[in-house]
Order: sequence, then C-alpha cells, then structure tokens
Amino acid sequence: SAIDRSESPASQPRGNDPPEIIAKDEATAMLPVPERVEVGNSPIYITGRKLGKGSSGKVYVGRRLGMPSGGYKGRNAIEVALKFVHRRSREGSCDPPYEWQVYQALNGCYGIPSIHYKGCQGDYYILVMDLLGPSLWDVWHSAGQEMSVLKVACIAIDAISILEKIHSKGLFKAI
Repeated sequence: SAIDRSESPASQPRGNDPPEIIAKDEATAMLPVPERVEVGNSPIYITGRKLGKGSSGKVYVGRRLGMPSGGYKGRNAIEVALKFVHRRSREGSCDPPYEWQVYQALNGCYGIPSIHYKGCQGDYYILVMDLLGPSLWDVWHSAGQEMSVLKVACIAIDAISILEKIHSKGLFKAI
C-alpha cells in the first residue's frame, strides 16, 4: 500500500486542539507558496519540488536564478531548502517562529542545516537553508525497506551526537 508522505501524523490537528486552532490550520493548509522567493537580501530562488510537510510548515527545493552551473555550497548554493511557515499558522502567530532562534543557536552544528537568509514574503515566514542529504525515509525506501546493522548503528551515532549538541546549547533538558 502506498503511503502519502505529505500528510504526516504530526501535521494533523490533535483532538485536544481548540476549534479555532484547527480552523486556522485548515484555512492555511491549502494556500500556495510563492513561486519566487527573495527574503533578507537573498538572491532570487524558484520554488521547486516539495520535500516534505510537517506541523510547522512545508519544505521545498529552491533553485537560485542566474547562477552558472557548478557545485556551489552555503550562501552561494544553486539548490537550497526553502521552509515556508504561514504567518497565521499556530507556529507563525504573527511573530517570527521560535524555530528561527533555535537554528541561530545551532548554527554550524553537524547535521543541522545552516540558515542563510530569513524573512517574510507575502503570507509566509521563509527560511533559506542548506539542502542536506536524503531523508531517513528516502534512505529506508531506496534500500528496499532494509538497512544493515552497520548503517543503523551509524545513523544512531549521528543522532545521538546531534542530540548531545542540542542539549549542550540548552535547548532542552533531560527528563
């Protein structure tokens, strides 16, 4: 059976959400994202294919206009990830998302995308960030839904390392 990645359980309103929050989420869920993005003195990016969707927004590939072909990285990358959070969503709530502060605190940490530009355009808060490698979902499915013990161990070590770095920055405390 096919699984629709665009509708993760995290993106669904929970039963304990107040009706006005559920209505807000449903009202902003279908609005189109901008086809062209230019925020915070960034170059112009064309919004490409959708990479994913979660409770805090939608992520698309962005392709920079006017760049000669080649392998650029960081602020000069040809392809980036564009994260869109609707300004009237629960996370946007008329102020820049808290996520922006978290990314700023984690800037330069292994496994965390660097943010190159951020700002508002139309109805969206937008982050222009590094496009990392394939998602765990993509790796799982490209391997026929099987992974070697070594691959799982490597992923676990990376995940623990990233969580340790997040903890060291004071962004969450152990329970």
